[in-house]
Amino acid sequence: MKTLRKSLIFVSKDEISKEDIIETILLILNKILDYTSTLQQKTPSIFDTKSIEQETDTDGASTNASSTDDSFNEISPKSATDKYTLTDYFYFWVKKFEFGEDLLILTMMNIDKILSKQFILNYDNVKNVLYTCMVLTQKYYEDVIFNDKDYSKIGGYKTEELINMEVEFLELLDFSLHIKEEEFNKYKAKMINLWKENLSYLSFS
Repeated sequence: MKTLRKSLIFVSKDEISKEDIIETILLILNKILDYTSTLQQKTPSIFDTKSIEQETDTDGASTNASSTDDSFNEISPKSATDKYTLTDYFYFWVKKFEFGEDLLILTMMNIDKILSKQFILNYDNVKNVLYTCMVLTQKYYEDVIFNDKDYSKIGGYKTEELINMEVEFLELLDFSLHIKEEEFNKYKAKMINLWKENLSYLSFS
């Protein structure tokens, strides 16, 4: 059973529901994607979906998911690029990893941090970036039972692929996932304002 590290739980007077936070994050990500798509910018990065080629085992079967656990076959990041919307993809992993409100905001904050390092988020890499960031955020802020092999199996990656993406993400963050409570509360307040301005009519609260 996983528990959020007590010293890292953030508290804010203003609260919105988990679904409201998810929709706000999706709003932010889609605005970014629309912008980079307009500029037709590509990111030569290990995160790009096209750079992670689907591999097969010696029997010719796909190695993207476990053959012994059907729960791992519901969504695979490689196939999700074409078959699933970003919304479906994000909701799936939030449910799968049992993410709470704080972890969702922390995930977006870490993505925001790599964007400040001139990383270009686009349709080719957004799902790999999102999955990698969710894994790293959960590893850092929660006591979890998953290890690298589990995360790779669940996500449909080879272990080496996921580790390489984690390393690249951490390099962009100067190997620091720590976020101060004051920074968290300021960022959450901005997200709440964005939600009020754009999505309050869809409130799940």
